[in-house]
Amino acid sequence: MTSRTLFDLQNSLTLPSQLDEVYLKESNQAILIKRDDQIHPIICGNKWRKLEGHLKNYSDSGKKRILSMGGVHSNHLHALAYVCNSLNISCDLLIYGWHDGSLSPTLEDALRWSANLHPLARRDAQQVRDQNYECIQDKLHAAYWIPEGGGGDAGMIGIKNLVDELPSDFDQATHLIVCPCGSGTTLNGLIKYTSNIKIVSLKNVIQDTYPMLHNERFSWLPAIENKSFGKITERTLHFLKEFNSRYGIELDLIYTAPLMQAFIYSNLGAEYHQIYFIHTGGMQGNRIHL
Repeated sequence: MTSRTLFDLQNSLTLPSQLDEVYLKESNQAILIKRDDQIHPIICGNKWRKLEGHLKNYSDSGKKRILSMGGVHSNHLHALAYVCNSLNISCDLLIYGWHDGSLSPTLEDALRWSANLHPLARRDAQQVRDQNYECIQDKLHAAYWIPEGGGGDAGMIGIKNLVDELPSDFDQATHLIVCPCGSGTTLNGLIKYTSNIKIVSLKNVIQDTYPMLHNERFSWLPAIENKSFGKITERTLHFLKEFNSRYGIELDLIYTAPLMQAFIYSNLGAEYHQIYFIHTGGMQGNRIHL
């Protein structure tokens, strides 16, 4: 990969992403939505933000390919496969929950973008999360490893760029950031690169503890539905369609739609002078439900 090639990719992105004011009729308040979903048709939202630092590190690493892990509908793997194909980087994706060889739309796209797909047992995926890489040593050879979801310190480099795009006076104790949580990398970056603003999110995986998010400025919103990760309910599906129809903004069914639901019904917005909602993209995953 040459710097010119990476420059060309960066030059195709819509950055800084715009900040749209939206008046929420449901809660009778205005919020500012950071439209990272419009960065690029495919590598949108925090998918690009988290890949940005990893791509720079890869370029300096001397490695010959990129390796990462995720599920069959992973937004991170979808974006990574596209980026690697665009930059002519060999890409290996470890897919957990992929048993029968059938392809989700996400995996179909990844194959079309020349990614190499490898099934991974869920127990092995957990071993990788626990920092035990023995189960994938054969695939790590000469590969630059990107943690699941684009995490790690390199994944936060682009989050600083996101923070730098916000208004100069945004970081105040009377202001609030509402941001989805997957791996926790984006939230961790927001905590790291701000000093005063309060931050809230919605925990999608109830059993996860997210120790890096333990901060007095951060808190979890109460969920409005008791459901397992990835489960799509009729209530959320209806909310997504109504929100898109009313405001012309598509949310994703896993992260941004449930978070927006929880925020609206929490009435938390009345406590703050300004509210920033980070749209982290991920709409490619909506295809199997809409």
